Amino acid sequence: MRDHDLRCEIEIFSSQLPELKVLANSYPDIQFILPLMGWPIDLSETGHRDWKRHMKALASCENVAVKIFGMECIFGLGWTIDQVRPWILDTIEVFKPERCMFASHMPIAKLACSFQDLYRAYLDIVSGFSVSETRKLFYDTATTIYGLANLEQAEDAVQAS
Repeated sequence: MRDHDLRCEIEIFSSQLPELKVLANSYPDIQFILPLMGWPIDLSETGHRDWKRHMKALASCENVAVKIFGMECIFGLGWTIDQVRPWILDTIEVFKPERCMFASHMPIAKLACSFQDLYRAYLDIVSGFSVSETRKLFYDTATTIYGLANLEQAEDAVQAS
């Protein structure tokens, strides 16, 4: 992975978050991306508290970023903004906008709602965020984490020559 500038996107369940922390600490030069907000399984108050505790511990690993998507997988096809809001806001609180990014999970997400409704929900949830924070969540973080800024710079250099 190091030799090819690759990232490790690793889909795990919330019960495995402590193991990811060990892995991320063992390979601090590898960028890890955690999909589905660490896929919380226990959606009870106790489950939320345990998940958040594990996410806080994982957030100490600067080489871990989180992709926020898959609400239909975590909360079911009938998920609501009120249901997902605390989980999304806790994820952003713990990892900060610099290490969080929204994604669609299309076409699977379409089983629950349209692309437009999904992104309206995301925008509603972060409506109190600054323009800069919102831009990070919807663009800048993904561009940085996936190395797309480097790709854009390389393309610009090729076009300029």
